[in-house]
Amino acid sequence: RSDRSEFPEAGPPGRPDRPRTPAGRPEDQLTQGSGDTLFEVDDQDGLLEPFEEREDTVAYVMMGNPRLLQAPSVDKDGKTIPGLEIKGHLFVVWVRKNALPGLGGLMGDAPPADAGTAVPPGRRSTSVVPDDVREIYAEGAVEIKYDDLTFKADRLYLDPHRFVGLLIQPKFEGQVTAGRFGRQPIPLYVRAQRARLLGQGLTVFEDGQVSSSRAEDRIELKFESLTVEELEEGVVDPEEPQLLGYRRSNTQQYTARSITVRGERVPIFWWPELAFGFSTSSGDPVPSIVRGIDVGRRDHLGEFAFVRLGGEIEGPGAMPLDWEADLGGYRKRGPATGLSLSWDRLDGDLRPRSRGKAEFFGVLEQEDLDRTGFMANEDLRYRALFESRTRLTDAYSLDLEFADFSDRGFDIEYFERDALEHKDRESYARLYWKPKRPGMVVGTLTGKWHQRDFVTETTMAPEAALWVLGAPLFTPTHRGGLSLDITSHTSAGYLERRFDEALFASDYAAWRLRSDTRLNAALNVGDVRFSGFVGGVADAYRERTDGRPDLTRTALLAGARSNVQYWRTYAAEGGPLELDGLRHVIDIDLEAYGRFLDSHDRDEVPFFDRLDGEEERGELAFRLRNRLQTRDEEGGVRNVIDLETSLLRYISDRGPYGRRSPGAFELKLDAIWNSWLDSQA
Repeated sequence: RSDRSEFPEAGPPGRPDRPRTPAGRPEDQLTQGSGDTLFEVDDQDGLLEPFEEREDTVAYVMMGNPRLLQAPSVDKDGKTIPGLEIKGHLFVVWVRKNALPGLGGLMGDAPPADAGTAVPPGRRSTSVVPDDVREIYAEGAVEIKYDDLTFKADRLYLDPHRFVGLLIQPKFEGQVTAGRFGRQPIPLYVRAQRARLLGQGLTVFEDGQVSSSRAEDRIELKFESLTVEELEEGVVDPEEPQLLGYRRSNTQQYTARSITVRGERVPIFWWPELAFGFSTSSGDPVPSIVRGIDVGRRDHLGEFAFVRLGGEIEGPGAMPLDWEADLGGYRKRGPATGLSLSWDRLDGDLRPRSRGKAEFFGVLEQEDLDRTGFMANEDLRYRALFESRTRLTDAYSLDLEFADFSDRGFDIEYFERDALEHKDRESYARLYWKPKRPGMVVGTLTGKWHQRDFVTETTMAPEAALWVLGAPLFTPTHRGGLSLDITSHTSAGYLERRFDEALFASDYAAWRLRSDTRLNAALNVGDVRFSGFVGGVADAYRERTDGRPDLTRTALLAGARSNVQYWRTYAAEGGPLELDGLRHVIDIDLEAYGRFLDSHDRDEVPFFDRLDGEEERGELAFRLRNRLQTRDEEGGVRNVIDLETSLLRYISDRGPYGRRSPGAFELKLDAIWNSWLDSQA
């Protein structure tokens, strides 16, 4: 500590004084000055003692949980430089005499060194380690932390300004990012027998392993050597402070040689050389090959392991394309591979303006029987998908979706989440027309075809639709006044029901014209918001091939809703929910809905409209919604917790989608605290 009054009087002649830190660990020193450096040892059993003096350098022995701490600082451009922490069980530190605040009173009244000797020849002043700290030897659970970079070792020696050193039993922790398509950084853990710091941002680990998980059942790469090299040119300001030559902006590249890939400590295959790395802060791609490793077990597939490779290439019109390949397999099923290609340049003026992906996943099946009892006859089972949205002009967009499977059992056997989420994986093309005034009128032309004979679906050959999303008829003269508008949906097209080839049912088709038009009104009465609608629906079916007569089905619709809202704000900040103010909002709603004067029963329409078709019925609902809201980073509002409770009563025991029940109770909860969960993980 720099306050000399804290140290005892001088001891016997010829023996250096043994300074002791005052009671309590001086944690507050880190906040007292920007960039301050502090040496710290245990206040009871610690030792901080000079043992060698040579010219302007003093060597100190530090024992008793020693730490070197440097407070965060701000550079000339206003950017924050994170603090540095080095800790272990024993230190020997070579320091410029009378240079650091933490050692200012240890060497008597020796004059300070000249400013010109602060950085000896051959040293670099861009290291985050202070220039006055010349060399460091440490042993016993040594750890160096600087932002998201962590070096650990059993023993180490460093010259942090010449960027040379040696680490025994080293460990390195960092994060690897893959491409520019919004992926989260992947943790990276490196362990080795030794590591040599050969230059600025150049370290070679020898005889070790690298993985993305600490779990026992992880997939890991065992290597003879791993080079961790800092990307030098065109990344960030060359004057940015560095730790051992490494920047804190995740710009390192990795090259592993003589690699053995192991799963649960069992060798899987050998590879001569593998390179992977980070993306730069400027967005320019760094060569990246390994993007992740996935290992686990599923009862019906057995143990599985996949290595994910990937990179970026330039596509047509200089569009960036991102490719990935999953290589691995399942113990019970056989080898498998997944290939994907994605692109994203939908926004902006550069052409082509498109976003989408193409995927293929195949398994060389060695077991014929699925868990559902389905027996596949193919040796190669696969799923192929394609999805894209292309903006042709400012007013027209084209959506394409394609899905094909090798057999009826593959998707539910390997991708059962599709069934849980009711993802049909359809194949269609849809042309959107959106005029310059968005939110008013939208038109579509949809063609949907029958790609898989083992699926029952309705095709469109084609169908045109027009949405009127809100044409105002009466604009309120004051806030909360009466407003009227019209919404409408009209469609016309030739629809055909195509049945699964295993079903004994004949396909059928019909021309269908549908229209749903509603007059909407809203009005405030005090604190209560009233809204409602009246309208009608009409469905015409012509040239039916199902043996039933053509018909036109009509019905009237009506609905009403009243809403009252209460809220209260609280001065709350921080915590696991990352609050910036807190507002509690309560919404109370009463709703009524009815469809009446239906000209035909639902069973009289073609089958493709019976599944989700409406019928004459009534419904009453009470809803209570509680929301906790706070400000987001842009100053807007985000829901932290959203709980909605609904109590429904079906008149005549008829509910939506053919449900037969006196009513229903619904509970919906949304909790948004992902960033806190990520920080805990």
